[in-house]
Amino acid sequence: MNFDHQIISNDTLASMSDAELLSIYYELDKTIKNNAWQHFVNYNIIDTELVTELEDKLGLVYLAVTLAYLTKVNFDDVFSPVKTWESYILSTLLEENTFCELRSHSSSDHQIVGGYVKDVVPGIYNWTVGYDCASMYPSIIMSNNMSPETIVDMVEVDTIDNMLLGKLPKVDEKYTICTNGARFRKDILGVMPRLTDHVFESRKTAKKKMLSLKKEYEKVEAELKRRGVYTH
Repeated sequence: MNFDHQIISNDTLASMSDAELLSIYYELDKTIKNNAWQHFVNYNIIDTELVTELEDKLGLVYLAVTLAYLTKVNFDDVFSPVKTWESYILSTLLEENTFCELRSHSSSDHQIVGGYVKDVVPGIYNWTVGYDCASMYPSIIMSNNMSPETIVDMVEVDTIDNMLLGKLPKVDEKYTICTNGARFRKDILGVMPRLTDHVFESRKTAKKKMLSLKKEYEKVEAELKRRGVYTH
């Protein structure tokens, strides 16, 4: 199943069909419903077929249903990473007989600082290198043991630029420390890094299985072509 899809201008059936299925989608004149009923029915049959073809190619409905059952959320909630993760964490802890206090969140003007972006110094450089970190945010959560029950306090730290130059604060070995000064204990494994690692490893396992099955499929397809059997 391939869940990859390209970016399109909007999510209408016309745009999706044109982008993913290379199908020409004709807009129906509103007067057709009253003047040519059978043509109107046939038009809606095509709509249904296009939705089915899109699901066969993209598997987005299958993905949404799978995610909903995994995290125990309503189908509409799979579009919210916060709701899916909150439900996944709470339902997992409930199965372990651990109950979490539900707190009401009041609105605040406080803005969370985003990722660090180093100022660019224009120029021509030799021996440049770029790094592509796989799943950086999950890796940061796991490596620092970041979780609500493991956070200790906030300490004052130097600027990120100085930290990148090696000017790191003294850190007690009992804790990890993030660039914003948040410290986390290491004597217990937090629920966030534990579940993140579980999802991360499950994803890698599924991807390996997918690649293995894809190779087997390609071998079968090549053999069928060699025998003159049509495949598509």
